[in-house]
Amino acid sequence: MASRSSDAAPAWQEYNNLIQQIKTTTDLDEREAMMHQAEDMLMETGAILPVEEAAPLVRRLAPRALLDLLGASTADIVVDQG
Repeated sequence: MASRSSDAAPAWQEYNNLIQQIKTTTDLDEREAMMHQAEDMLMETGAILPVEEAAPLVRRLAPRALLDLLGASTADIVVDQG
C-alpha cells in the first residue's frame, strides 16, 4: 500500500521557515546551529548525500551512465596502448 504523500514527504514548510530565520539571524553562532539543523532535515530525506559518501557511488556508476548516454557498451571501448 502506497503511503500518503504527507507521510513520505518531509516537512518543507518547517524547512522553509527555518531557512527564512537563518537569512535574518545576525547571531553567527545561532545561525550556524540553525544551518546544521536545516542540513540535518535535508539529510533525513535521503535526497542529499555528502560528497564523501557519494564519491564511490559516482565513480562506480558514472562510466556506465556515460556509456548509456552515448549509446555504447563496454565492448565499444578501445584502450589506447600507445
